[in-house]
Amino acid sequence: MVAVMEKHPNHARGKQQIFNWAQAQGWQPQMEVYLSEIAQRPDVLVHINGRPMALEFQCSSLSAQRLQERNDGYHRLGIAVYWLLGPTYLRHLRAGMISQFTQLHAGSPHLAFWRLDRQEIEFRQNYYRPFLSRKMVSTRDLILRQTQSLQRYMHYRDRRWRSLINQAYVNGHQLSACPLVVHPLVPQWPLLDQGELYWRLRIILKLTICQVGMIWRRSEWNHWLIQQGRWWPTPCLTRNSRQWLIHKIVDQFTSELLDAGVVRQENANICLMRQPQWFDDDTVKVKKLLEGCR
Repeated sequence: MVAVMEKHPNHARGKQQIFNWAQAQGWQPQMEVYLSEIAQRPDVLVHINGRPMALEFQCSSLSAQRLQERNDGYHRLGIAVYWLLGPTYLRHLRAGMISQFTQLHAGSPHLAFWRLDRQEIEFRQNYYRPFLSRKMVSTRDLILRQTQSLQRYMHYRDRRWRSLINQAYVNGHQLSACPLVVHPLVPQWPLLDQGELYWRLRIILKLTICQVGMIWRRSEWNHWLIQQGRWWPTPCLTRNSRQWLIHKIVDQFTSELLDAGVVRQENANICLMRQPQWFDDDTVKVKKLLEGCR
C-alpha cells in the first residue's frame, strides 16, 4: 500500500531529473511555477510545440478527488497535465489506484512511471485482468481458477458477495455453478471495483429472472449493463476515453452473450432468447471442464 506523507524523500530528486530531461527535449521547463488563478504549482511546467503541459511527479498517496481537482484546475487554464508516478507505485497497486492514474499513450491505457535509477519514463500496461500467466494458457484453466475463487467466496462475509450468493440460492442455483459465459476470458483494463466476474454475475442473475423475449434498444442495453457495475473514477482520462474503455468491456460481454445464444441482436435491438443455463452444481461444472467441455 502506498505510504501517506506530505513530501516523499524521492520527490525533489525526481523533480530535478524531470526538469533536466525536459530541458534536453527543448521544452523550456520551469520548476514549481505558481499559477495564482488556481493556486497550484506544477512540479515542472513545459511547452511542447507551443502548448503548455504540467508534468507532475507523484510519490505519496493522492485521493481520486484531489487528483480530479488538480487536473480540473490545469484544464481551466488550457494546460495539459501528465502524471509520472514514483517508485512507491511500482508494486502492490490495487485496481482503484490503477484506474485513478490511468492515462492513454498511443491509444492504449497505461501508467507512466519516472524511473529514478534510469532517469527516464517507463510505460506499463501489464495491468489487464484476468492476468494470463505462462502456466495457465488454456480457457479451461482460467475458468477452473475462477470457479475455485467463487467456491472460496461462498465463505466470505463481504456484503456484496453474500448478496449474489443469496440471489443465486433463491433461484435454485449455486453461485460457483454459474454458466460458462459468466467467466471473463479476454483481458480488460481494471475499471470495476469488484472485478469483472462479479459484474457479469450480477447481470446473469438478473437475466435469469427476466422474461424470455424481453427487448432492449441497444443503447438501453448498454446503459443497463453499465448500471450493474460500480466503476472506479478515472480522473486522468477524458470523458470520451473513459467511455471507450468501459464500452470495450460492455461490448465484449455482449458479444459473448450473443455467441452463447442467450441474446440476439435484431437491427438496433437486443432480445433475450433464453435463460442463461446454470450447471446443477460446481462439481458437475468442474467435471465437464476437465472432460474438455467449453
